[in-house]
Amino acid sequence: MQTYEMMCIFDPKLSGEGETTGMVEAILKESGASDVTREDLGLKRLAYLINKRSEGHYYLFRFSLDQQAVSGIRKELGIKESLLRHLIVRREA
Repeated sequence: MQTYEMMCIFDPKLSGEGETTGMVEAILKESGASDVTREDLGLKRLAYLINKRSEGHYYLFRFSLDQQAVSGIRKELGIKESLLRHLIVRREA
C-alpha cells in the first residue's frame, strides 16, 4: 500500500461541506483506502476562473491505497459536478 495526498477544490455554491467531503470519503473507502484523514483549508481565491468561479473551497485528504485503485478514483471524481479540480500525488515515505 502506498500513501497518497489528494487536494480537492469544491464549488462553494453547489454543495455543502458534509455532502462534498462525505462523497469523496465514500469513494475512497469503496476503493479500499485506509487511514483517511481530511483537512479543511478553507475558501480561497482561484488563480484563474474554473467553470466561471473565482473562489473554491480547498480540502486536503491523506490516505493509504493500492496503486491500481488510483485510476478508478480519478475517473469517479472527474465526473462530479461539485468538484472543480483534484490532484492525487504519492507521498514519499
